Amino acid sequence: MLREVAAAGMTRQSEQMLTELAPHPEGTLARIIALGRVYIRFAITEPGVFRLMFTWSGETEEDETLYALGDQKFSVVQLEVAKCLGRSEITDEDRQRAFMLWSFVHGLSFLSIDGKLSDGKMPADLETLLADIAQRVVPEAA
Repeated sequence: MLREVAAAGMTRQSEQMLTELAPHPEGTLARIIALGRVYIRFAITEPGVFRLMFTWSGETEEDETLYALGDQKFSVVQLEVAKCLGRSEITDEDRQRAFMLWSFVHGLSFLSIDGKLSDGKMPADLETLLADIAQRVVPEAA
């Protein structure tokens, strides 16, 4: 049952990511920022489900479904990076840049839901952070 909850969460997050992209022109940094925004928002609004989505060890065949859903979401990020850099096909460079973006928002999501940003010691303006990391990782788009 927990795997189904995790899979449903992955699907919901994917749908939210695609919805968040819609208002922004293709090939723009705004779309990359939007992906980060929705990723973190999902973690904050559904912290239990978000944690569950990343707890499976991959020891059973059912876990393959979760990994496939995760890969599908990551493919969206890779494609947006490629488009932002003027490419229609994903390259190794796009994968690398997408991984850096994902690592940042994934870590920031956990810092957020673990209450590590609420002490005022770290800047918590998510929009500024997302824009900054996007410009640093995909500078050609800036």
